[in-house]
Amino acid sequence: MTDGTTTRPLEIMRTLASLIDPSIEALLDSHGFMFVRMHIADHRAQALFCTDSHGSVPPWHLTMTAAAEGGLTLSLVKSLDEQPQLSLTILVGTPPAASLAEAVGLAVSFALMSDQMQCNLSGDVTDAA
Repeated sequence: MTDGTTTRPLEIMRTLASLIDPSIEALLDSHGFMFVRMHIADHRAQALFCTDSHGSVPPWHLTMTAAAEGGLTLSLVKSLDEQPQLSLTILVGTPPAASLAEAVGLAVSFALMSDQMQCNLSGDVTDAA
Protein backbone atom coordinates (compact mmCIF):
# COMPACT_ATOMS: atom_id res chain seq x y z
CA MET A 1 0.00 0.00 0.00
CA THR A 2 1.33 3.43 -0.88
CA ASP A 3 0.64 6.59 1.04
CA GLY A 4 -0.51 9.89 -0.46
CA THR A 5 2.96 11.44 -0.40
CA THR A 6 4.29 8.65 -2.59
CA THR A 7 1.26 8.29 -4.87
CA ARG A 8 0.84 11.99 -5.71
CA PRO A 9 4.37 12.50 -7.12
CA LEU A 10 4.02 9.26 -9.10
CA GLU A 11 0.71 10.46 -10.58
CA ILE A 12 2.33 13.76 -11.48
CA MET A 13 5.22 11.96 -13.18
CA ARG A 14 2.87 9.65 -15.11
CA THR A 15 0.89 12.66 -16.31
CA LEU A 16 4.12 14.42 -17.14
CA ALA A 17 5.39 11.38 -19.02
CA SER A 18 2.26 11.31 -21.16
CA LEU A 19 2.49 15.03 -21.95
CA ILE A 20 6.16 15.97 -21.93
CA ASP A 21 7.26 14.59 -25.29
CA PRO A 22 4.77 16.30 -27.65
CA SER A 23 4.36 19.49 -25.60
CA ILE A 24 8.05 20.07 -25.02
CA GLU A 25 8.91 19.08 -28.58
CA ALA A 26 6.40 21.61 -29.96
CA LEU A 27 7.68 24.33 -27.61
CA LEU A 28 11.30 23.61 -28.51
CA ASP A 29 10.52 23.58 -32.24
CA SER A 30 8.78 26.95 -31.98
CA HIS A 31 11.95 28.42 -30.43
CA GLY A 32 14.34 26.80 -32.94
CA PHE A 33 15.57 24.01 -30.67
CA MET A 34 15.85 20.38 -31.67
CA PHE A 35 14.41 17.77 -29.32
CA VAL A 36 16.97 14.99 -28.94
CA ARG A 37 15.48 12.50 -26.49
CA MET A 38 13.54 12.00 -23.29
CA HIS A 39 14.13 9.65 -20.39
CA ILE A 40 11.82 8.79 -17.50
CA ALA A 41 12.93 6.94 -14.37
CA ASP A 42 11.67 6.76 -10.79
CA HIS A 43 10.44 10.24 -9.80
CA ARG A 44 12.22 12.03 -12.63
CA ALA A 45 11.77 12.90 -16.29
CA GLN A 46 14.54 14.37 -18.42
CA ALA A 47 14.51 15.91 -21.89
CA LEU A 48 17.66 16.69 -23.86
CA PHE A 49 17.58 19.43 -26.48
CA CYS A 50 19.99 21.64 -28.44
CA THR A 51 20.01 24.52 -30.91
CA ASP A 52 22.16 22.94 -33.59
CA SER A 53 23.01 19.49 -34.87
CA HIS A 54 26.74 20.23 -35.28
CA GLY A 55 27.50 20.26 -31.56
CA SER A 56 28.99 23.76 -31.53
CA VAL A 57 26.56 24.80 -28.76
CA PRO A 58 26.31 22.45 -25.74
CA PRO A 59 22.99 20.67 -25.23
CA TRP A 60 20.49 21.48 -22.48
CA HIS A 61 19.14 18.96 -19.98
CA LEU A 62 15.66 19.77 -18.69
CA THR A 63 14.89 17.59 -15.67
CA MET A 64 11.64 17.44 -13.72
CA THR A 65 11.74 15.80 -10.32
CA ALA A 66 8.72 15.09 -8.14
CA ALA A 67 9.05 16.69 -4.70
CA ALA A 68 7.87 14.93 -1.55
CA GLU A 69 5.22 17.58 -0.86
CA GLY A 70 3.59 17.06 -4.27
CA GLY A 71 5.21 19.84 -6.25
CA LEU A 72 7.98 19.59 -8.82
CA THR A 73 11.50 20.86 -9.22
CA LEU A 74 12.40 21.85 -12.77
CA SER A 75 16.15 22.01 -13.45
CA LEU A 76 17.73 23.28 -16.63
CA VAL A 77 21.44 22.56 -17.06
CA LYS A 78 23.77 23.35 -19.95
CA SER A 79 26.82 21.13 -19.81
CA LEU A 80 29.95 20.58 -21.85
CA ASP A 81 31.74 17.26 -21.47
CA GLU A 82 29.44 16.49 -18.52
CA GLN A 83 30.64 19.63 -16.68
CA PRO A 84 27.80 22.05 -15.86
CA GLN A 85 28.30 25.48 -17.45
CA LEU A 86 25.00 27.11 -16.53
CA SER A 87 21.95 26.01 -14.57
CA LEU A 88 18.52 27.27 -13.58
CA THR A 89 16.22 25.70 -10.99
CA ILE A 90 12.50 26.47 -10.77
CA LEU A 91 10.25 25.20 -7.98
CA VAL A 92 6.73 24.37 -9.19
CA GLY A 93 4.01 24.34 -6.52
CA THR A 94 0.85 22.31 -6.27
CA PRO A 95 -1.21 21.73 -8.26
CA PRO A 96 1.59 21.80 -10.83
CA ALA A 97 -0.39 21.44 -14.07
CA ALA A 98 -0.68 25.12 -15.09
CA SER A 99 2.52 26.13 -13.32
CA LEU A 100 4.48 23.42 -15.12
CA ALA A 101 3.70 24.82 -18.56
CA GLU A 102 4.75 28.27 -17.37
CA ALA A 103 7.96 26.90 -15.81
CA VAL A 104 8.89 24.97 -18.97
CA GLY A 105 8.24 28.08 -21.08
CA LEU A 106 10.47 30.11 -18.75
CA ALA A 107 13.24 27.49 -18.90
CA VAL A 108 13.12 27.27 -22.71
CA SER A 109 13.18 31.08 -23.00
CA PHE A 110 16.19 31.15 -20.66
CA ALA A 111 17.97 28.54 -22.82
CA LEU A 112 17.17 30.48 -25.99
CA MET A 113 18.54 33.75 -24.57
CA SER A 114 21.68 32.00 -23.34
CA ASP A 115 22.40 30.33 -26.69
CA GLN A 116 21.76 33.58 -28.59
CA MET A 117 24.17 35.43 -26.29
CA GLN A 118 26.79 32.71 -26.75
CA CYS A 119 26.44 32.91 -30.55
CA ASN A 120 26.63 36.72 -30.47
CA LEU A 121 29.71 36.71 -28.25
CA SER A 122 31.53 34.08 -30.29
CA GLY A 123 30.52 35.22 -33.78
CA ASP A 124 29.65 38.90 -33.88
CA VAL A 125 32.30 40.45 -31.64
CA THR A 126 34.65 41.20 -34.55
CA ASP A 127 31.80 42.65 -36.61
CA ALA A 128 30.90 45.11 -33.83
CA ALA A 129 34.46 46.42 -33.43
